[in-house]
Amino acid sequence: MVFSYFAAFGAADLDAILSYHADEAAYLPAGLPTVPGKEANADVYRQTLASIRILPGARSTAEDVIGIGGFAWVRTDSHADVVDLSTGEQSAQRIREIVLLRNSSQSWKIWRYMFNTVDGNENRPTPLRDGAPAWECAGGGVAAYVDIACTAA
Repeated sequence: MVFSYFAAFGAADLDAILSYHADEAAYLPAGLPTVPGKEANADVYRQTLASIRILPGARSTAEDVIGIGGFAWVRTDSHADVVDLSTGEQSAQRIREIVLLRNSSQSWKIWRYMFNTVDGNENRPTPLRDGAPAWECAGGGVAAYVDIACTAA
């Protein structure tokens, strides 16, 4: 589900992006105020999609996936080439995300989403726990854990 959200973001598909969010979702961007609620999140996504685009070939790795009751924590590390739509300038970015999911009505939805960008795209961190599994999701890979699926969109 998280990787399907990433694919929707990469495709700049606002309706699909929002379909993965709970009504009470909160967006916690690094260095900016929290954006509470799905409608306010829609405004932020509209602004973001009007200013940048993720180019094909982005890769994300789930480094931690932990489920507790009706909640799940997913920590990812993503590498993407991003284009600034106002200048046409491209840059390689490394983005770390924490996605908190909530299961309501038998469906996982993004409840809280936080990310930051890291200088330097070349160094990949190791998982928090030695030997912890990491699932690569690129070009149609499939992995699942606690009912959170990594699928091609």
